[in-house]
Amino acid sequence: MALPKQHLRGQSFHSIRRTVEGIYYLAPNRDCRRGLAYTYGLGVEESGVIPHAEITMSKHRQGVATCLTGKRSKFHEKHHGIFALQYNGHLGRNGYMWDHRGPTEPVLLPDYEEDEDEKKFFFARGESEEQKERWKSRWDALGLSTMERTILYDLMNPVSAGLVQHFDGFPGFKVGPADWGRWKVKVKPGWINKLYPELSAFMALPPPSWWDQVELVDCGDSRIVVVPDLLRAFEERRQWAKLERPCGPQRLDAAAYELFISSENLERARAHYLDLMAILEDQFREERAASGKRVIGAHELREQDPFEKPSGPDILQGKSRCKPRFTGSPKAVKRAQEAYRVWNRRYWIALGRFNARRDFNVVFPAGTVRMAEIASVRCRGRPLADENPNLPP
Repeated sequence: MALPKQHLRGQSFHSIRRTVEGIYYLAPNRDCRRGLAYTYGLGVEESGVIPHAEITMSKHRQGVATCLTGKRSKFHEKHHGIFALQYNGHLGRNGYMWDHRGPTEPVLLPDYEEDEDEKKFFFARGESEEQKERWKSRWDALGLSTMERTILYDLMNPVSAGLVQHFDGFPGFKVGPADWGRWKVKVKPGWINKLYPELSAFMALPPPSWWDQVELVDCGDSRIVVVPDLLRAFEERRQWAKLERPCGPQRLDAAAYELFISSENLERARAHYLDLMAILEDQFREERAASGKRVIGAHELREQDPFEKPSGPDILQGKSRCKPRFTGSPKAVKRAQEAYRVWNRRYWIALGRFNARRDFNVVFPAGTVRMAEIASVRCRGRPLADENPNLPP
């Protein structure tokens, strides 16, 4: 039995999902790109996550987001589930599209000033030790935080893999700094079942460290908790975008970002990340020139057969199925793991009492996901200090 998930409000997470056997089911043709964008919007709407970055390559997708509701499992359910079901039919195939290991979604822990340790990081592509050390040296040279490292690692994935010269040239579905603060309203492709909504909409924003107009509830536990009135206002803007499909000068720049971040901070965040991306792109270009390796290019990527797979052994074959729960410095990760163990123990105690007595008055710890959905059990509204992974180590 899988261990339970602790999904707390305000957590930022790194979401990764691979195709089964590394097959190119996500090859960036027009139909795939449109379907991914549409179902991504459905996932965002259902879960209440705020996207920061997203990149979908031929055999995996990965992205960074902050969940304001604690329902990020709904994002994976909608985005991965609906896309796989509908795109399978479009390709005329049956069977699994996503790898059986499920999504990996480590929580990005806050960086603390007194914490000078090297950051632990989950590499999504199975790079060699030499490549990992090269990534770490780049990050250290630029003095990047855990959030910055993760966002840049995701967005630079097609560039570092030699697929394109620049992030903007990648033909697959992507969300980057240039998209922050602008509504993305996606029309349902014709090959998706008519029972689904005609439109989906989402807005990407910079990470919470750039937000300056958020009303925070003082819980004393280092969480980002947006007050209900603010969330309600954001939902109203999102529904407006779905129904009105604004375009031209009045498009979404008259939208929802000002609920969280001022236009000045938004521009500074865009410029900051675009500058970092340009630095890394220059470094990759120099490395390719020195090694003589060529770039595949957008045209060849669009022509990829979705039923092909990379030559050579699967990089995941024989790998452990253990998936990291946290990303950050060793000290912060250790503290978060201890807090999760405390939370996990209290969860199983509550579940045992519930199963033994069918007592719906049993209170489960904050962050309980599955039992809250299937049995409507009571959960604490906030985590206790010793079970909160976001507190300083």
